[in-house]
Amino acid sequence: MSYRYQDFRAWVNSGEALRPLLRLRDWAQKALSTTGAFQLGHAMSASGESDSFKQIALVDRLVELGELTALPLLPGQASQHQVFIRGPGGA
Repeated sequence: MSYRYQDFRAWVNSGEALRPLLRLRDWAQKALSTTGAFQLGHAMSASGESDSFKQIALVDRLVELGELTALPLLPGQASQHQVFIRGPGGA
């Protein structure tokens, strides 16, 4: 099975995902204040969620909310190396 955000949209908008989403958001804000950017692979475990697809969905939700902006992957670049910066809605 490959990852598709649509498959996790209901979960990521549920009460069950709120705590890991906020944990990830706080981690991302701190990382962005310190370095200005981070890679997906570094962010995935920050939520405390054990399912890797749910970890990615949480990052995608922050992109959807405007907290983060995903920079395009370079040809041949692995997904876990995708870079994120502060989004237009990020504090």
